[in-house]
Amino acid sequence: MTVAEHEKHPIAEQLRRLSSADPHYAVSFVDILLRAAVQVRASDLHLQPTGEGLDLRWRLDGMLHRLGTFASGTSSDIVTRLKVLADLLTYRTDAPQEGRIRNPSWSSEMRVSTYPTLFGERAVVRIFSDPDQLMYPRELGFPDETLSDWNTLLSQSAGVLVISGPAGSGKTTTAYASLRELLRAPQGVRSILTIEDPIEVPLPGAAQAQVSPTFGLSTALRSALRQDPEVLLVGEIRDPDVARGVFNAALTGHLVLKIGRAHV
Repeated sequence: MTVAEHEKHPIAEQLRRLSSADPHYAVSFVDILLRAAVQVRASDLHLQPTGEGLDLRWRLDGMLHRLGTFASGTSSDIVTRLKVLADLLTYRTDAPQEGRIRNPSWSSEMRVSTYPTLFGERAVVRIFSDPDQLMYPRELGFPDETLSDWNTLLSQSAGVLVISGPAGSGKTTTAYASLRELLRAPQGVRSILTIEDPIEVPLPGAAQAQVSPTFGLSTALRSALRQDPEVLLVGEIRDPDVARGVFNAALTGHLVLKIGRAHV
């Protein structure tokens, strides 16, 4: 589907038929949009305020596609509706916020991030995969040879495995599937710790930690190594201290999985 075809997508046409003057405009708009995004397996939604309205895009298979520009709403606002669903402070429009939408009927959890801009609040919705899908590496569609090589790497007792790629390419999905594979390995339970920003999905059997202003990545990594881990998942390497910590951990008998974007 081309860029122009995405702007003519049935969902885009359905959204355009909504009246922005309707008091229920934002509720209807968000409900239609989120359900459609789950259905087409979009990984992210971008809602960018402009001088003309709200520019809407979704990410499919790692690529952003524009759906068009839509009215924000006259008596009800689309981004405000997202903030309500994510339990964010609707009266705070001057600072970034993050929250989650949990709706069992959609079988997907979503993270909402807002950011103040010149024309209003920008919102990005990250849509997580159904927790009952893509559980293990075998379900990710790898060729048999690649799957065999990856499982061999996961069986190692030390080293660094870098899971890299553009946004929406499945890095986090691959990392979690790999950890689940390690947790169910027949050779015995392994001590698994994660350092994430933020924690994307609860992972039974692993100790998951989320970094914060008072619990930074370097501190978290040093503390994690005192917890007798065998496997570490590190969300990002942001500075030389963290990089040294990761490779020191790998050299001292730990298997480290690192998630990171590819840089061209």
